[in-house]
Amino acid sequence: MSSDRGYLNLVAHLNAHTSSLPPETLNASIAHYLARAQPSATPLAAIVVSSPRFAASFSFPVLEGLQTAFRHAIHVKIKVITDEPGGIFSRGLTTQVTEWVSQVLKGLQGGHPVLRLACYSGILFGLNDREKELKMQQSFNRRRVEEELVIAFAEIIDFVSPAADAWEAEFRTQARNAQDFLPSTLVLASRAFPLVASDRLKALPLATLSRILQLSTIDAFQQGALVFTSQESLRTPRDDKLHIPKDSSFARNVDQLSRSLLLSQMASLSAMHTQVISIMAEHRPSEAWSAVSDLSLALQDLARTVEKGWTANPLSDVELEDSLTLETQVIATSLWSILKTLLFTTVRLIDRVLNTVLFVQRPSSPHSSTGPRFTAFELTRLSLRTLSHLSFVLPRFGGVSSTASSALPELLKTFYTALDVLSSDITESRHFVREVCTEVAQVRAAAGSKKKVKESKEAYALAAVEQLVPILDNRTIRDDIYPLCEPHLDDPAHRETYESAHSVMLAIFSAHAKAQKSGTAPSSEPHELAFAEQIVPSYARCLIANSAPHKLNTTQLCMAYRALVGCASVFGGSRVAALPSEAGPMAEPKASEGDAYAWFCIDLLLSAVPAPLNLDEERTEHRKKLVLALVSTVSAVSLRILPRLLGEIEALVEDVSSTSSELSMDEEREEIVKALFEEVLSVGDEEKEFAIRWWGDWKARLRRKESGVVEEYVGKGKEKEIVARL
Repeated sequence: MSSDRGYLNLVAHLNAHTSSLPPETLNASIAHYLARAQPSATPLAAIVVSSPRFAASFSFPVLEGLQTAFRHAIHVKIKVITDEPGGIFSRGLTTQVTEWVSQVLKGLQGGHPVLRLACYSGILFGLNDREKELKMQQSFNRRRVEEELVIAFAEIIDFVSPAADAWEAEFRTQARNAQDFLPSTLVLASRAFPLVASDRLKALPLATLSRILQLSTIDAFQQGALVFTSQESLRTPRDDKLHIPKDSSFARNVDQLSRSLLLSQMASLSAMHTQVISIMAEHRPSEAWSAVSDLSLALQDLARTVEKGWTANPLSDVELEDSLTLETQVIATSLWSILKTLLFTTVRLIDRVLNTVLFVQRPSSPHSSTGPRFTAFELTRLSLRTLSHLSFVLPRFGGVSSTASSALPELLKTFYTALDVLSSDITESRHFVREVCTEVAQVRAAAGSKKKVKESKEAYALAAVEQLVPILDNRTIRDDIYPLCEPHLDDPAHRETYESAHSVMLAIFSAHAKAQKSGTAPSSEPHELAFAEQIVPSYARCLIANSAPHKLNTTQLCMAYRALVGCASVFGGSRVAALPSEAGPMAEPKASEGDAYAWFCIDLLLSAVPAPLNLDEERTEHRKKLVLALVSTVSAVSLRILPRLLGEIEALVEDVSSTSSELSMDEEREEIVKALFEEVLSVGDEEKEFAIRWWGDWKARLRRKESGVVEEYVGKGKEKEIVARL
């Protein structure tokens, strides 16, 4: 090998400070000659790791190229071995590769830890690539590579961590400013960490590493200042489109961020951070709690700063991309990509914080220097507030409401896990609800609040409080939650807040109804009716008003009204178990207080159903929607008012406008009858017998009146099926 001109040429280039040889050619030559070095690869490995060409610059492209060279060297070495003719005394592939790796590791000793890290990670990747062939997953060489990688990285951490005192700083080796190589080495390590066993990683100063990763993440997003703009960055052209010149400071900053190394590799960096916290949680719980406390506080501060900057940014109130010039659209796209990275990073880190809260017991040393600073509930509230500050980003990923079908699964998991933790403590839940409601009130009152920012903040708050309603007291619901919902109950302009507000209202009724049934309803003030019962009339009127077109659709109205009536039925008392024996099967016993609530809601709906006389198409559809909403309450009422309700529905079904065509009449009746049949199937066990008898009697009466629609529905071989199901 020493007489090979190519090898000599490579050594000459490696020993020179500058070279005309392209980096790709140099790295390919290193891989080639490392694999073919005879009798040992140790000298060449030593030359590579001490080369002034690599030591002159620890930039990421240089280190990544070196990593790739050693990774490819593994592949080339295996090919060289397999291409050699074998004999009866030939050593096996694994044995030869093991010897070669040992030679390379020996040559790398003494090199700069940054260069060693790149080389070790390359070897580890190569061994992992050919794991099945080499069967070296648990071999001594694989473990040694992992250990050497951990040692090199520990030395780098020692470079960048602050010295304990001036004496230590005096004797510490500092090759150059740590910021020159810290981002590159963090990225290299983050790629290799998943291949290193946790037992070896726990030897690292994990608390220091967590702090370094935290600071690097915050710095990658410029401490939250990335969305702030200056007046000189803005210009409005003649066509009234928002314009940000590409040579403005804001545009240059966005472009620089988009191309930054840390931001582009944030996925692997955040994964490395979560891995570090997991190892600390398993082996050093006190340090883990301290680390997640610092991390949670830092993420909240970052998110709050970003939100403040976004609120002041003109892009935050842009409804359509057409409102921007083409040049500005490119800048906005890059900015949203950065914000997406911020959200994904935050969600991943918060998820690890919550896992620590759930599965690691909090150490009992809150006042020690390394002890935890926050309780589990404080960490959870910090996490939820952090997501609240980033609520303006959430709509782009489906939001966090319970009905969001296109929401990001990881985001929903983190959001609802935090709420589950918080809901285990009534006081903490009440504290959080008041915080988030106060924050929304401040945003509403702020003169400079942007519409879209306000709407996303309110949607997030509504989604959060909906999950906590079941454990909140009457006063919190009345003073905090209802004022949060009330402005949105009649405003479908922003669909998410509109539907979420109605979901929260139904959650209020449902929670009170369940508490009434179980006898655990919280006591109200003396002589004061529970708030959920106080607002039944107003909310029933609200639902009817929202039955108009472009508000609640038929399905939503039916579900909401059924839920309202069902909850109202148990207010003020429980249901009677059975009818009096002398009353007869069709008698109506005396209604309870809950039945009075339920019938009040039904009566309001009956009053709103217009008579079917000379209705245009839109009003006919509206009438059908109201009738279907009435039908949906059949399975929600008690036996005491069921006969009266079914009588009213029977009258409405038969009351069809004489001006309607036979076709439209039959279609309308068929839809109502089908819905009624499904409700009859869903009644409770107590009401089942009466419902069967009523259905049979009504069917007979309709047949006698030669109702074509019922004949169509129950007369074509379906009668036996219906009877069987009933």
